[in-house]
Amino acid sequence: MMLHGEVLSGWFMPTECIEGYCHMLKILISKHGIPENIYSDKHTIFKNPLDGKLTQLGRMCSEFGINMIFAQTPEAKGKVEKMNDTIQGRLINDIKRKKISTYAQLNTFFNNYYAKYLNHKFAYSPKEVESEFVPVSRYYDFSKILCIKEERKILSGCAFSFDNNYYQIIDSKGEIIKPFRGTIITVMKDIFDNTIRAILREKIYATKQIPGHLQDPIKKQQTISNQKELEEYLDEQKH
Repeated sequence: MMLHGEVLSGWFMPTECIEGYCHMLKILISKHGIPENIYSDKHTIFKNPLDGKLTQLGRMCSEFGINMIFAQTPEAKGKVEKMNDTIQGRLINDIKRKKISTYAQLNTFFNNYYAKYLNHKFAYSPKEVESEFVPVSRYYDFSKILCIKEERKILSGCAFSFDNNYYQIIDSKGEIIKPFRGTIITVMKDIFDNTIRAILREKIYATKQIPGHLQDPIKKQQTISNQKELEEYLDEQKH
């Protein structure tokens, strides 16, 4: 039975980002099943503020069959954040006490131990006991949903462009598939390992990067800078 106010999962990173939410969703669904609804504020990671369309994360929730409910007032948003403030206030002291110094350690500690402690202390039995979670198989394929999906056109050479690199679609034997130029495909970039796959005529294929086409050097430098910021942050937690 699900308790009222129960902490289901959590994931910590330097900034609020789609990768963190995907980690959290995967843990939540693996442990408890797919929730009927998710209640949140109107953060731009869920919905585009300009046109109101769902973002990649919103699309993922939709494919899981999750209904997104957005807080419409500051008071409603306050309810969403109240438990987070309580957790953060306690967690900082416990991080120091447990000598946790990396995000990997923190995420393992929180999901395997700390969430249980919080639930024992704060969660309570609801008036209605009916579960609003749909259980999934232990073999559930998260990779079909927890990925960035974008449409691309096949270019000359049976290739397509994605993230400043060029790729070709290959079959199970590693042979290049040769769709007509201009064919529309859906590219799938795995959130966790950045694997690139492609959907062609409703079938998912692996891809291979064409040698000689490397990531844009500016983006590569930004990745290095972000990693340095993360290392500096974690170093501060050790003192």
